Amino acid sequence: MVDYSSCVAKIQRRCQCSLNEAWEGLNEAFLTLDRTQPEAAQYWWLIRVGSWNVADAVRQRYIGKTGVMREEPSDFLTHAAPDSDEHEWDFLNAFPEGLVREFAQRIAEGKAKLTPDSARHWLRTKHNINNRTTGREVINEIRICAARI
Repeated sequence: MVDYSSCVAKIQRRCQCSLNEAWEGLNEAFLTLDRTQPEAAQYWWLIRVGSWNVADAVRQRYIGKTGVMREEPSDFLTHAAPDSDEHEWDFLNAFPEGLVREFAQRIAEGKAKLTPDSARHWLRTKHNINNRTTGREVINEIRICAARI
């Protein structure tokens, strides 16, 4: 007989999730379980597919690669849309105009990382600037301006 509590513990450790999420993943994996297989194969099937199900459930809660959590409708709370987005990017005014501000905005949007390689790649593709010092200078200037904010 397969020990379901040990399966849940392994899923929880693999996925770094809560006990309830691990049980939900195991429940979904059990629906596709082939009971004619040996017990060891059933055990590993439940763990593997259960882990995939937990990972899929977590992915469904997030939008794309931005890492922004989806707002799920709630019966208890009503959310109104924000009035305006004009103040959303006000912090970019702290950065000097030009390459530094453009790259800071890309970082804020989640399209780039705060690394010299990322800056060099962006400079090479968008502005046809292909040297190491400009990428490093842009990153250093962003760090200095971000520290002031």
